[in-house]
Amino acid sequence: DLHNEILLLAKLRHPGIVQLKEAFEYDNFVYVVMELLEGGELFEHIIRKKKYTEDDARKVIKSVAATLAYCHERKIVHRDMKLEPLMLSGSIEKSNIKVIDFVFAAEINPLDESDLNMVCGTPGYVAPEMLLGDGYGTSIDCWSLGVILYVLLVGFPPFNVNGDRDMLFRDIKNGNYTFDHPSWNNISLQAKDLVKKLLISFPEKRVT
Repeated sequence: DLHNEILLLAKLRHPGIVQLKEAFEYDNFVYVVMELLEGGELFEHIIRKKKYTEDDARKVIKSVAATLAYCHERKIVHRDMKLEPLMLSGSIEKSNIKVIDFVFAAEINPLDESDLNMVCGTPGYVAPEMLLGDGYGTSIDCWSLGVILYVLLVGFPPFNVNGDRDMLFRDIKNGNYTFDHPSWNNISLQAKDLVKKLLISFPEKRVT
């Protein structure tokens, strides 16, 4: 909830995370003052850009991975990583990528890395272990990062079954995605390899 997000953001001080300036309650309302991000959503910039290159995708993933590493080192998992919560602090040429929206974020028990069990997040980005209900930890963010990378490279998601949620979740649980589309023909083997290492169904084998 909002109070949880405020408490977590107060702990997180990283250039890749939107900064909480102040929070206060007045007349039964909670007011949250956040860092001003004038660049808007990264997703909107991608849509406007006529050509989005693999090098562009590399820069985005490197930045977001560094931010997630900072959170995971502090035993905090975002739980709703996707393109939409990625914002630009200013113009694309001189901008930092900022992760926002920590409403579903949670702290993990240091003695049990898989102690979370609430199903949350956005359907096309959720990790298999969250759907299976066996408990999960920070590795779910890495799966979501793999989905983001896939979309950045070719412009469409790895799991898309035209609105049928049951089929979507079945494909996610089984790791059913391919590189068959012609859009993958010009993508490097290294990029495909990273997608494979992030979108692996077994969290213990997934790269951190």
